[in-house]
Amino acid sequence: MTNQAGVASGKKSLQSCIKEQQYTLELLPEIEEIYFSPDFDGKKCFCVTKNQVLNYSKHPESGNFGSSLLGMPNY
Repeated sequence: MTNQAGVASGKKSLQSCIKEQQYTLELLPEIEEIYFSPDFDGKKCFCVTKNQVLNYSKHPESGNFGSSLLGMPNY
């Protein structure tokens, strides 16, 4: 899990953030997927794998980014 609020602040694009996560997966093949939040509030969540990018919405009432991931399936 990683927080990528640089996307929300305009310091980098969502696409460049996704490419960074895919590059990390290439460097560390034992990691199968990376979850990240591109906004300050943690209301959006993306799961990046080597082959796909999945977009999730987090429930606003959930106060913890990690708690939103507990019910997510592994891809």
